[in-house]
Amino acid sequence: MKEEIDNELKAVEHSIIGYMTENWLDMEITDTAKITYRPQNRTSLDREDCAEDREFDVFISEQYKTAS
Repeated sequence: MKEEIDNELKAVEHSIIGYMTENWLDMEITDTAKITYRPQNRTSLDREDCAEDREFDVFISEQYKTAS
C-alpha cells in the first residue's frame, strides 16, 4: 500500500516537472498551491576514473547531472 502511494506520488511529481519544463516555467500559482521548480546540478565522484588513475593519491572526477 505504501509503495503504491509512493509510486503515485513520484508519477505526479514527474508529470508536474514535465509540465513546468515544457512550458519554461519556474513558478506556477493556482488557487490552492504555489509550485516552484528549479533545475539542480549534482556533482558525484566517478569511482572508475579513480581506480584507473592510480598514480595520484586522490583523484576526483566530476560528473554534472541535471536532476529532473
